Amino acid sequence: MQLSRGKQVSTSAGLSLEPLAISSLYFDHHEIDPGNRMSNLTEQAANLAEYFGVRSRHYYHASTPSTYDPANPLRYYVDESQRAAYNLMDPSGVPLYVDAGPTVYLPVFLCFCGLGHLSIFQRERQEQSLAHFLRIADWLAENQNRDGLWLNPLPHRKFGLPKRFPSAMIQGLAISCLTRAYLVTAHSRYLESAVAALPAFRIDIAGGGVASHDDGSLFFEEYPTTACPHVLNGFLYAMWGLWDLVRMQNDNAHDLYRQGYRTFAKWLPRYDMGYWSRYHLSNGPDNPATLHY
Repeated sequence: MQLSRGKQVSTSAGLSLEPLAISSLYFDHHEIDPGNRMSNLTEQAANLAEYFGVRSRHYYHASTPSTYDPANPLRYYVDESQRAAYNLMDPSGVPLYVDAGPTVYLPVFLCFCGLGHLSIFQRERQEQSLAHFLRIADWLAENQNRDGLWLNPLPHRKFGLPKRFPSAMIQGLAISCLTRAYLVTAHSRYLESAVAALPAFRIDIAGGGVASHDDGSLFFEEYPTTACPHVLNGFLYAMWGLWDLVRMQNDNAHDLYRQGYRTFAKWLPRYDMGYWSRYHLSNGPDNPATLHY
């Protein structure tokens, strides 16, 4: 199988589809209901404090500088290596997630951790880091459901989602892990699992997928609610995963990426606040994000 290293993919409409490697500097933009008002105010205060040097220690706010290399499909788009520094594992060495709730296997967290270990392996050639990465890739291949999905086991109160919901961000990150595991090992089961994740991008959220259609455009939802919040960073992680399969000459991924690229080009002005960008497009006050975003 030939990889399109650094290749631009053109469409019949004449668009040159480059991987979306934009800076994700934007503002949180959440609907606030009475039950969430205090937690949102606390979050806003913590976010604002970062501008005065009080940096968050939260796992998801780790520094992730851009590392995209069009000539190296093994390298991820941002450096996730700081997220590899995590020590709570199950007996087989797969990371477990716990945050004021039950201890679970959280797919997004696993993918971040795995890509972090891969970044360390590429930089330092530590075989232990490669083993950590492949252990997580194995978990992804073994725990994908029959619909090609990895479900979030925790509810998301802010967007009103119950536990076990799908997410375009999960799908994209998992594809990125699995395609890289295939590049490292040449084991076909990783690539097969990545390709099996694609149908969810065509299934509407009402049907259990991660696709929404608005204004004639296809959007990949990080949080698939009927309100369709259109979260920008989750969409971009999904697009990066699709691009990884485009680089492997997958026509289905190419078509999905092409449609997503058109949505991105058409909708980007909607996220423009004049001095920053929005996190999503639902109604509510503009909530300044952390410097991480």
